[in-house]
Amino acid sequence: MLIEWSEFKSFINERNADLLQVQKDGNYYLFAQDGNLQLECIIDQNPTDTTDLIDFETNYLPFANPKRVRFDSTGRPFARFAIASEGFTFKCLTVIFTTASNGSLRCKNPDQTDVNFITYKTFDAQNNETLVDLLAVKTQIDIEPPYDFEIVGGRIWQKEVPLTPIYGHMIGVPDLSEEYGGSKRLCDGGLNFQFINNTYGIDGRAPKMLYYNPELHTNKIRVQFHHNIGVKHDFMFSLEHYK
Repeated sequence: MLIEWSEFKSFINERNADLLQVQKDGNYYLFAQDGNLQLECIIDQNPTDTTDLIDFETNYLPFANPKRVRFDSTGRPFARFAIASEGFTFKCLTVIFTTASNGSLRCKNPDQTDVNFITYKTFDAQNNETLVDLLAVKTQIDIEPPYDFEIVGGRIWQKEVPLTPIYGHMIGVPDLSEEYGGSKRLCDGGLNFQFINNTYGIDGRAPKMLYYNPELHTNKIRVQFHHNIGVKHDFMFSLEHYK
């Protein structure tokens, strides 16, 4: 709908609508939208009466065509509007392992050397670390890259549904207590893999920065699997992030 400048600027002011403008053939072509309602206005750049032109160029043109983050009705920015920090690239880290099976961890660089920032541990019923597979009731994978990264999400695969329950948990920054911003339960409640045929994914919608600190371990991600004693089950896990 094409309207006069006085009505157009009232629409912008009352609804806090973005002002978009294009200059062509001696005119300013203006556009504004709120929901399904879109209004248009044309301002002559060489008018006989310069009142509207001066008003527009002084009070509105400097704020036209804004680059702004879009927010939903609660004030939160829409997911994926900004993808990652400048200079970061996407990376997918994949880990293969078997529960209650020390030595089963596989995570290799392209040259087939081991990725050296992943640890595999098993624990007995008293929560003591054990190397005896037959005593293991918890399998734990710690991932702590030696660099800052922005986590997006992850995915886990299994070839077969386990015969007995296996419960999965994910914890961010496990070495710091909650009062200091750590021990973030990223997958709470216990994900029972008996309900998953093949794969399960977690997508954070937008990346979250985790800064590397070798003393405080502020970018460590811990994945835990609680299972019956000695149960061996194959998994492949991926951590999707930017670095």
